[in-house]
Amino acid sequence: MKLNLDKRTLQEFFLQHTEKLVFAVFVIVFVALVYQALGRDDYPKTPEQLAQAAQRAEQHIEQTEPSDTAEEMKAPDYTQIVAVSRTPLKVDPYSHDKPWDPPLWQQRRPRGEPPLFAVRELRGEAGMGPFQMKQAAAAAVRPTAGGNRAHSTKQDVQGQRWAVVTGLVPIKKQLAAFKEYFKDAQQPNPETDVPRYYLYRVERAEATGSGDGHSLRWKPLDVIQQYRDALGRWNNTLPDVVAAEYLHERLVFPLGPLLDPEKPGRSGGGYARAGRPGQNESPWGEEAAHPPEIPLLADELAAEATETPDMAEPGPDGLIDDLPFDNFGGAGGRRGAALRRTPGRRPVRPRGPEMLGSEGDAGPEFLLFRFFDFQVEPGKSYRYRVRLILENPNYEVDPRFLEKEELGKIKRIESGWSTPTDVVSVPRDTRMLAVDVAQPRRLGDEPSASVLMIQWVKENGREAYQQFDRITRGQVLNYPGCQFPPDETNGRSRRRDRDADEEDEMLARRAMPAEQTNSFPVDYMSDAVVVDLRGGHRLPGRDRLDSPGEILLLDADGTLVVRNELADAEQYRQRTVEEEPAEPLEFEPGMPMMGEEGLLFAP
Repeated sequence: MKLNLDKRTLQEFFLQHTEKLVFAVFVIVFVALVYQALGRDDYPKTPEQLAQAAQRAEQHIEQTEPSDTAEEMKAPDYTQIVAVSRTPLKVDPYSHDKPWDPPLWQQRRPRGEPPLFAVRELRGEAGMGPFQMKQAAAAAVRPTAGGNRAHSTKQDVQGQRWAVVTGLVPIKKQLAAFKEYFKDAQQPNPETDVPRYYLYRVERAEATGSGDGHSLRWKPLDVIQQYRDALGRWNNTLPDVVAAEYLHERLVFPLGPLLDPEKPGRSGGGYARAGRPGQNESPWGEEAAHPPEIPLLADELAAEATETPDMAEPGPDGLIDDLPFDNFGGAGGRRGAALRRTPGRRPVRPRGPEMLGSEGDAGPEFLLFRFFDFQVEPGKSYRYRVRLILENPNYEVDPRFLEKEELGKIKRIESGWSTPTDVVSVPRDTRMLAVDVAQPRRLGDEPSASVLMIQWVKENGREAYQQFDRITRGQVLNYPGCQFPPDETNGRSRRRDRDADEEDEMLARRAMPAEQTNSFPVDYMSDAVVVDLRGGHRLPGRDRLDSPGEILLLDADGTLVVRNELADAEQYRQRTVEEEPAEPLEFEPGMPMMGEEGLLFAP
């Protein structure tokens, strides 16, 4: 056949015979490999030659001398190498003030939730005392379950129990955190991008054992209701014992009109603290401050002490003005009423939300947090924790400037819970002091004891006390239907019954309380049982001393308590021995004496 070598004929040939051509190539390659394998010679080295080569290698290793340099044989210190690799580089020497490729406009990040700091070093203390009440509140007093009744001649004085909780609000740290967080945020607003404290939440747990704070059953307290109750009952508020720079009007519970227990009828601007001079000093002490970070005002500045805002009057809806009730605790309300002023005192406006973060504000490091819990029960122990509520700086901000759209719908944000306080124990209304224990004169008789029963009467805020003698084992220390102050023969001490001289001596030592202006009935109801008596034995020697008496009691809650005569002696003396006024010194002519200008001599 005539071979046609045109282009089309060649294309058809290869398309029709492609498989055959590929197969032919594989056959040629296979044949070549087989031919190479069949024509390959054997390994040219004999076993003897291989043995000689191995022997020459061993001789070469043995003849090689080790290096004299120790550094060449030392292994690298990989610990140091790793430590160097972990050391951060100092980039400050290489940094530039201006970027090499600056953006055309300032780049700002979306707004998020700023860091919030909780209250620090929360502490608590319990107490009780007389308060100056409004006439209507004091007139509504009813008998209590213990049987004590209100018989005060001044119906505007009533007792209150409380637990005061104080803490430190790290305002300087919070201001710095807000400033750092919002400096590069979108839509900056100097008026809202500062910490604006709104209020706080308080939770309380009963401390029934040695819980660590995690196993406690926390219950929220209605702080607004407590504020409202105080407003409706108190006659006024007292000047604060803390400088105004530490106070924030939303974080400090005002100080109630506590009276000096020694002057229960006193009111107005002269609340003198017992044992301290000055008519402008407050009966509140360090429990209302937080030393040493937030100390009390100095005594010399007490006369010029600023006040916390007085409590506003209730509005027509029964709520308190000038407090944020619109979204806290489910209550509604209004604001803006003028605050009352206590006559004769200078008004003050403590640090408010509009003052925080102002330019040049060199305020304190901490603000005071203070809350009064007036719903405590006698004999119980509590622990408290607090969290702060702040205005949300992202509220109603355009969602396109926020990290999350829901951040603009939240009106307020909250800090974390503070560390719980230590156990705060509320004193019982009825207490007992051991006076003495007398051993029997005749064999087979029971020893007896004398005790001083102390009863705090809530209805008038006063403390009543009376001594009871000849107490024996198994007796329940309940004495209803008594009168305070007792008559001249009631409550006299009988240390022992040996002879008339010793009894007269003890009666002379036992003095009645200072003169009282009014009296009222008291029920001394402790429900404690006398378990055992010990002491009162005559010690060897010529001084005729006795061993101190001890009384073992089973308390109302089933706790064993030991009262010791020596341990209770000072409290007993304060309540029963009237201090005699010191006689004025008489100076003879020429006798040195101290005057205002130094050492002088009497004429």
